[in-house]
Amino acid sequence: MFDIFIKKIKELSNGHFSFDNQKVLTGPDTDVLIYEAKMTRDTRLAYQIDCVPEFESTVIIKLFGIYTHAQLDKRFWDGVGYQLGRKGKEYRTRCTLDRITSNVGEHAHIILPKIFPPLREVPVESPSSRLPDLHKDDLEKVCAHFRVSLLLEKYVTFSQVRNILTDLKLGILADADVSHVFDVSAMEKKIIEHPFSCYVIGRSGTGKTTTMLFKMLGIERSFQLMQNDAMHRPRQMFVTQSRVLAEKVKEFFMKLHESLLSADKSPEEIKAIVAARQARQARGLVDQDEEIDWRGDLPKRFSDLKDEHFPMFVTYHQVGLILDGLRQHCVQHSHEALSSPGSRQDRAAFVSYQTFLSSYWPHFPQHLTKGLDPSLLFAEFIGVLKGSEATLNGANTYLNQEQYFDLSHRSQGTFTTQRETVYMLFQDYCKMKRERGDYDAADRTHAILRRLRKGVPGQLIDFVYIDEAQDNLLIDALVLRTICSNPDTGLFWAGDTAQTISMGSAFRFDDLKAFLYRIEVRYGRPRKRQQPQPHLFQLAVNYRSHAGIVNCAHSIIELVTQFWPHAIDKLAPERGIIEGLKPVFFTGWDDDTVRYEQFLFGGSGSPVDFGATQCIIVRDDDARKRLRAQVGDRGIIFIVYESKGLEFNDVLLYNFFADATVDMAQWRVVLNALSETQEDKLKAPTFNDARHNGVCRDLKFLYVAVTRARKNLWIVDSSAKGKPMQVYWASKNQIQICTPGSDVPRLAVSSTPEEWAKTALTLFNKKRYSQAMHCYERAQMHRERAITYAYYLRERARSTPANLRDNSPSREAAFKAAADAFWDSAKSTVLEKRAYFRISAGCYAESGNNTKAAEAYIQAAEYTLAAQYYRKEGMFDEAVNVIESHRQEMDHTIADSIYNISRLEYLRARKLKRARELFESDEEALEFMDDYGLDVVQTIYLVELKRFSEAAEIHLAEGRTFDAIKTFLQDKDNLNSVRSACQCLLDALWRGLPLGLTPESAIARRNATLQELIRMAHEFSIDDLDERRRDELFMFQAIVANDSAKLLELGHRFHRRHGNRAAALRCLDHVFTDFPELLGASAAEITTSLQHFLLYVQWLQRYAFADNPCDDKDIQRLLGFQNSTQDFFLVFNDTHLRSLCNNHKTPSLRSTQKGVQVLRVGLERIIKGILRERLHRKVREENKLCYRLRALRPCIGYTVYGRCIQMESGQCSREHLDTKDDKNDAYNQRVRAILQQILIYHTIYYIEPLYERDEQRRLISYWLRRLYETLNPSVCKLGSSTDLNRLTIPEFEDALHAIRCWILDWLRHLQPFGSTFLSSFIGAVSLYAAFHPTHASRHVPRLDCVRVTRPGTLMRQGVTGAVYVVHDLLAFMNNCTRTALTQGTLFIDHILENHVPIDAGDICNIVDHLCGLLILSYRSQTGINLHDVILPKSWLLRLTSSFDKLEGREIRFVDLYLRSMAQLLERMYMAGIRAEHLLFENINIASTDQQIRNTFVAARICKCFKLLHPSAGISKSLIPSSIGAPCVSSPLRSSHSFVRYANARLWDDLAHELRQYSSNDTSFDEIIHIHKAEVTSQQSLALPDVRHLIYDRIEDIPSLLDAGATSLPTPTLRREGTESMRAHQINWTARPKVGTPAKLANISHNDTLAPQDEATAIVVEDRSSTPDAIYDAAPEDTDAEAVAAAPDDGDVEYEFDDMDAALSAEDDQARAAAIQPTEEELGAALTLLTVYRAFVHRRAQQERRRTPITTHAIRRRVTAEFETAAKTMEWPHRTYRMIFLGPLPHAVVCLELLHGHLFEAKGNAKRRLVMAIHHDLEAVGARLTEIKQLLKETKRLREALKPAADLHKRRDIEELRKRVAEVSELAQRVPKTDWREDLALAYKGIVQARKQKVKEPKPEVNIGDEVEDDWYGDDI
Repeated sequence: MFDIFIKKIKELSNGHFSFDNQKVLTGPDTDVLIYEAKMTRDTRLAYQIDCVPEFESTVIIKLFGIYTHAQLDKRFWDGVGYQLGRKGKEYRTRCTLDRITSNVGEHAHIILPKIFPPLREVPVESPSSRLPDLHKDDLEKVCAHFRVSLLLEKYVTFSQVRNILTDLKLGILADADVSHVFDVSAMEKKIIEHPFSCYVIGRSGTGKTTTMLFKMLGIERSFQLMQNDAMHRPRQMFVTQSRVLAEKVKEFFMKLHESLLSADKSPEEIKAIVAARQARQARGLVDQDEEIDWRGDLPKRFSDLKDEHFPMFVTYHQVGLILDGLRQHCVQHSHEALSSPGSRQDRAAFVSYQTFLSSYWPHFPQHLTKGLDPSLLFAEFIGVLKGSEATLNGANTYLNQEQYFDLSHRSQGTFTTQRETVYMLFQDYCKMKRERGDYDAADRTHAILRRLRKGVPGQLIDFVYIDEAQDNLLIDALVLRTICSNPDTGLFWAGDTAQTISMGSAFRFDDLKAFLYRIEVRYGRPRKRQQPQPHLFQLAVNYRSHAGIVNCAHSIIELVTQFWPHAIDKLAPERGIIEGLKPVFFTGWDDDTVRYEQFLFGGSGSPVDFGATQCIIVRDDDARKRLRAQVGDRGIIFIVYESKGLEFNDVLLYNFFADATVDMAQWRVVLNALSETQEDKLKAPTFNDARHNGVCRDLKFLYVAVTRARKNLWIVDSSAKGKPMQVYWASKNQIQICTPGSDVPRLAVSSTPEEWAKTALTLFNKKRYSQAMHCYERAQMHRERAITYAYYLRERARSTPANLRDNSPSREAAFKAAADAFWDSAKSTVLEKRAYFRISAGCYAESGNNTKAAEAYIQAAEYTLAAQYYRKEGMFDEAVNVIESHRQEMDHTIADSIYNISRLEYLRARKLKRARELFESDEEALEFMDDYGLDVVQTIYLVELKRFSEAAEIHLAEGRTFDAIKTFLQDKDNLNSVRSACQCLLDALWRGLPLGLTPESAIARRNATLQELIRMAHEFSIDDLDERRRDELFMFQAIVANDSAKLLELGHRFHRRHGNRAAALRCLDHVFTDFPELLGASAAEITTSLQHFLLYVQWLQRYAFADNPCDDKDIQRLLGFQNSTQDFFLVFNDTHLRSLCNNHKTPSLRSTQKGVQVLRVGLERIIKGILRERLHRKVREENKLCYRLRALRPCIGYTVYGRCIQMESGQCSREHLDTKDDKNDAYNQRVRAILQQILIYHTIYYIEPLYERDEQRRLISYWLRRLYETLNPSVCKLGSSTDLNRLTIPEFEDALHAIRCWILDWLRHLQPFGSTFLSSFIGAVSLYAAFHPTHASRHVPRLDCVRVTRPGTLMRQGVTGAVYVVHDLLAFMNNCTRTALTQGTLFIDHILENHVPIDAGDICNIVDHLCGLLILSYRSQTGINLHDVILPKSWLLRLTSSFDKLEGREIRFVDLYLRSMAQLLERMYMAGIRAEHLLFENINIASTDQQIRNTFVAARICKCFKLLHPSAGISKSLIPSSIGAPCVSSPLRSSHSFVRYANARLWDDLAHELRQYSSNDTSFDEIIHIHKAEVTSQQSLALPDVRHLIYDRIEDIPSLLDAGATSLPTPTLRREGTESMRAHQINWTARPKVGTPAKLANISHNDTLAPQDEATAIVVEDRSSTPDAIYDAAPEDTDAEAVAAAPDDGDVEYEFDDMDAALSAEDDQARAAAIQPTEEELGAALTLLTVYRAFVHRRAQQERRRTPITTHAIRRRVTAEFETAAKTMEWPHRTYRMIFLGPLPHAVVCLELLHGHLFEAKGNAKRRLVMAIHHDLEAVGARLTEIKQLLKETKRLREALKPAADLHKRRDIEELRKRVAEVSELAQRVPKTDWREDLALAYKGIVQARKQKVKEPKPEVNIGDEVEDDWYGDDI
């Protein structure tokens, strides 16, 4: 047969036509004749004489095929002839011309072909114009034949017979199909030869893919024919969305390419090529989209593509994979490690429409999804909201609500009226997708684009062919354009806009063209010449469907373009090249019609199943279920969406309109497309875009359904909603209407098993598994049916909604069923075994059975996945076994990861033996454990290795002190280990029993570890310990035992011997937890106890006021914390300090396993608060106790008289001193105790809270008053200031500072009101003058109580007005003016006359002092000096130094002084008579016992009477009766031993009594009789009962009085002082020279100043005998009228006018010297201070709000470090110094913050690693590794940029910029922004280039003639 065929072809090609070779098959009226050539008896060769339009039209022979005689039906071939005649009249003429016969030689009788001019292309005539009247069955045969051969016009051209023979023969020999390049149409040829980029639009079957394929083939063939070494292979890439299509196109390309190459190949080579092709095709029944071996030769990265990989046929998904876009997207959403197979990205995390329908759509709110189509909604989400061009411009990868609402309603009209609802659903979709970790197509593309913005990673593609472009998003075009090397010539876009309509997508080719044009304009490379815009080609000839189907579908397109012109691309009308049956529209049928089943099941009565090439299409899944219930398991039923991409010979569109959501009224809008006459008959509603938008959507679905048919289309609809479309189609003559009374065509036909199998395979590849199962069932292919069922089960399992709240048991069960089905299929097959086992493993994994999944992967030889799933299940032994057995066949990276995780898990589970097998050495294992923070396991490992010290150190570092101690003690032979154990024990005890915590506290009792440590401390052996550790151990033992004596001893030892102040303080703190009982203790015992307490509080104060308490090691031990970093400190748990650390007080708190990390600033505040609060509380408690100490308050009556009236009644609370004791020692002990108490209370002087300031001032005044009274007791037997010996008071010098501060504070707040003012003022000023005379002279005149506030009770009437008696008092105390003594006398007189409250002791002190001054002034003025002066010893010591200054003092008012003394004596002696103003310890002296009053009368006042007479020259007359009368008449005279004073009538009697009791050791001071050596006689020394003292110089008197005795120090109490405390002198004014008359100052005030607003009256506390009176005393009511002007001059009797004038002048002078700021000035200053403080506070608050406290603290520290370093460096250039002190510290701050954050993250990762379940080990381990790498980089940069780095010494700015740029890159890798501000400052100041200021050109000087003329004027 083959030889005959070859022979016949040769004859015909050579023009040998004979009767047998050229017999006409068609009738004579046929337009184009068809011939037959006889080959054998029953076979004929059918052919045609054709005319091919090349450069010239040439007559050729076109072969149709070889047929038997029975197959040659004349009517059929007549139809073929008529169909060919549709090409036009000229074509028919050229095909029927007579042939020219040659008469030359051997070519005689040969018909020669004619050559015609090129044939002008004419439109193909209408299919029905010349079609013969054929029966429908014959017409179907014509259509079928034309589809197979003729009408496809895909003819192969054989230019030579030799080629025909070679190709056919070799194909037969190789037993393989041989494909050849067939002929194409003129338009297709034009597209193929187009040299530039283009767009090709056409419906399915118009030849789009063919043009792409042939163009690729031509380029590849040209390269092979012309290749040389200088040429590289053209890189061509075919891209589509369907992997099946890509496979088919690739296979066809390979066939064509191999056929072209086979001409030069031997049969063996051809067989090898065919074998390779068959191997590629032999994949079995598997889903090509998921096969991991599909294109397994492709690299994983785009940059790895080589020339041998081209041409490529790939899906867009695979383009994304090799571009790393998908991988980049997955990295952003998952941190799963390589060893974990369970990440969502490895499973179906991609949101396809099926995923959306099954997993998202059911979870949307039903009230929002009502009436919405899920496919259209999904297309809107992906195509518009996420995949449109506008999403490339914003920060987000989707349109915001405003952008979406602003979209054009015409171009995006799918949801015109529902956009608000759609956007709400879109937000829900995004939220769900984010929670699930899924990604969709738009996410993938945006990820790829982010990757491509950094550059395409590899060589670009020369030619990119995009088929089915409408299946891509618009933004996908940018990806494909980017990878193309030349977008002008290398892009080929092909698509079916009708299929775009079907999905409701926003994609249109007009949009694509505009988008790519804008891309070229915006991002395109510059071109040397203008390139043409890509041309748009349209392929309108459909080679698959006949005209009946094509015309009906086009009518639908016309409706869409008429009403919605912007919804689709406008194309030329599509046409079919052959006639066919019109679609049949069944109307009037319903379920009750008898003949309804005829077209479904046949008319014979027996059911006939639908064939393999037939299908039923319904609207949705509900409709399918209803129809399936009617027809049973017969036929293939699709919903509209599923039918996309499929084609069938016969299609039944069932109830499409009935199941539509669009109602009848809306469908009627299509009637507007009828002609005007028809429209008038059928009224149509007015078109409204928004209202009728649903019709547009349904028309798109209708188009999809119609175009699925190749031969027959039946439309069956039982509702009236289809009537408008029926009328429309009928008016266009596009359908055939079938009613119940008409001839019903038979739809159901049977098919052969082969046809069922072919259809089944097609459906399987299209993933229509349910329908494929039906087909395999009909084909009796049970194995394939079982395999398809397994795929169906898996698809159903995937579509089962996953409940995020539980484990979805129904979904797991569905996947398990699919897994079992695949497992069974794998066991029954060979070819697909590995694939099915692999799929089974995946389903088992989805069902949660990881063990079974791993076993299946082993069966599939996927050992990497098997190990991964074993690892996921936690079966590490099995995973390790797989790795050890198949490591060479596994991914080494994943194998190493699992191996590493197995090590980690074994160590975590403490399977040390198993873990040890996975390490090469112990050191490697230890290093591994250290890297991952497995410290517990590491210690166990070290103990097994007998490395106890290392294990203990690890325990210690992690805070497990108890374990560390036990581990140290295990190393018994190592002395250092024992000592280390002791040190650990001590450190733990310090932390467990910090300052302020006792063993009996609740915190200590709850701490089980502490209790165990205490037990261990008692049992610890001290034999091998050094003294320091031994003493500390003893200390804690004593603390537990509460042994105060032992603690005092240890505290002394720590302080003196070890210098361990912290331990000493801890000892004393426990001692003073409860104060010792001192109420009845002696003064010596009290001073000893106070000495210890003072030491304790001073140490506590030192720590409380430390500059950097956090860095003080003593404070760290005392409070239980330690350094963590430079800025953070670790506060241990179970400490008092830890309880105070919270987020409020320390907002930067970081929790750790051992405690909390606290920032330095916050911790300093807490530490100071703790220490100061403890100090304050302890001092206050001790201060309250000291009020009640008896030894500090001696009883005066008992001291003077040896008995106490109150003691006899048991009510005396004072100390009864033994008169036999050393008076001086007792005096100094009392002074020392007071000074100690002052020092103790002074430790809290600066930390008293504001609300306790009044209490503080009362306490200050109380203790200062006690000091004054102790220094100057009321009776001399208690001592005097002359007895003070500061050498016996170690605290004396330290107390000076406190006393000075207290006195000034006391005076500043002292107000001249109340009964205690004068006493307080006298005591304070006296102490101030004694302890700080220089400051006293400067500050006292400025006091408010001196300068401003003047109550009327203290004003006396002077010559020129009222005089403030306080000025008199100060002038007297200063004693620097002539009138000083007179003013003192006037002061006493005013007090007594006006009954001004004053302390009896104070006024007696003034009387005594004034008496002494009067005596000395008198001697100074008479020139007698001190000879024969009789004075008490203490007076002499106090007054002799002032003798030379008393010259010129006015002493004329002695009688006034005597009168005042008489009044004082009378009031004291006569109790209750006008003596209410005289106070003793703040109570009326009349209410005191008689012993107290007699003391003042006898010891003080009477003594002054006696001493004044002989020295002041008073006449020795009898004492006036007025003086002695009170004493005589007193009821006390009979009981008082000094009644003889009252009975004495002469001065000599008084003198005798004075001398008598002085010698008898009475309460009087020793009486001294002074003699001048040069005038002394023996007679003068005869005066009895006195001590006689002879002197040469007055300066020698003090040393002569008591040689060797310690006198009172100088007024400053320092040896370098200039004034003596004895003088009590204050230099209020400039002192005039001795002997020079001083200008007296007027001390009167004519205008009394009102007190300031803020001044408050401070009342000195009650000094009564009640200890607690200090807390209960209240200030007396101040009478507002007391501060009044002095009385008028007329009401006062002037007795001393001349003296008052002098005093007034001196008072004026004193007032002038004390000029102070005015009240307005003070108010202004206060306002400025308030505003400034508010500004500082506001600025600090803003800084705190703007900058975190941690950042602020680190910034301050780093800046200080750089400033310190800058001072020691040389700066030859100013620029680098500015950088060094400006932006560079901010870079270091950024690194410090980074380091802190990473260090904390590292600790958290380590803890999480220990506690994590094994599923999280990869993620945690990867995070830990990442953190370590970041830490390493941070440390490197910190070293490079620190202040002392070599970089700064070199001043290399370029290197500095590189380092700071590295800091910026490092910071961007950490997801935190605390350092953003510092980083921005550093980067801007160092890295960013500064903009150079452009200097503006200076204006040119105009030197023109006009200027010159103007300048020179007219004189030129």
